[in-house]
Order: sequence, then C-alpha cells, then structure tokens
Amino acid sequence: MEKLIIFIIVLALASAAFAPMIKNSKANKPEYIIKHFTVTAYCPCVKCCGRFADGITASGHKIKAGDKFAAAPPEIPFGTILDVPGYGKVPVHDRGGAIRGNRIDVFFSSHQEALRWGVQFLAVKIYESR
Repeated sequence: MEKLIIFIIVLALASAAFAPMIKNSKANKPEYIIKHFTVTAYCPCVKCCGRFADGITASGHKIKAGDKFAAAPPEIPFGTILDVPGYGKVPVHDRGGAIRGNRIDVFFSSHQEALRWGVQFLAVKIYESR
C-alpha cells in the first residue's frame, strides 16, 4: 500500500512537471520567424495612397490619430503581428500595389514622418497569426 501511495505521488509530480509541454502542442514550433525586408513608409495623403486615400485600409481598418500598422504582401495575413526594428510591434492592416515579395510599408500620420523613415533594410520578426 505504501509503495502505491509513493507511486501515485511521483506520478502526480511528473504530470505537473510535464503539463506545460503537453498543453502546448506547438512547443517545438518557434513563436516567430525572422525575415529580411525592405521597409518603406507611407501616410494617408493622396501622394502616398492615390485614389485610396480615404482613411480606410485594405482590411477595413478605419485609420485613427496615432495609429501604427503595416502594409504587407498578400502571403502575410491581415492581423499578423510584425516587430519592425525602430517602429515597434504592429498588426498588418493594409496592402499596396508595390508591396510584393520582401517589402513592407509602415504607416505614419504625416508625410514628413514617412519621408524621414526613408528606406531601410531590416530583419523583421513575423509572429504567427492566430
């Protein structure tokens, strides 16, 4: 009887120790991948957006003051989180005619801020979309 009690206690402790690994079936899958992009910038003006300068992104997001998001190629789904060095962790809310391959656009409220960003070649973390 005593051995049975000890066995049950050991089993319970082992189960508790391995529970996080069992619950997370994606334990071996990385949280994000890193991909190198040419990162440009844009704002909601006619010069940057042309006839699409209506304050609504391709995903249907209504642009508000202070918004930060990215435009990415179609293979990166809307809502995916990108961690862009110097810009931050932001969702993908937009597309763009020139946004193909290894290129993304980050959004700024003003044309001057977008111009200051310029063109940067960066290692961007892409988090798995939920």
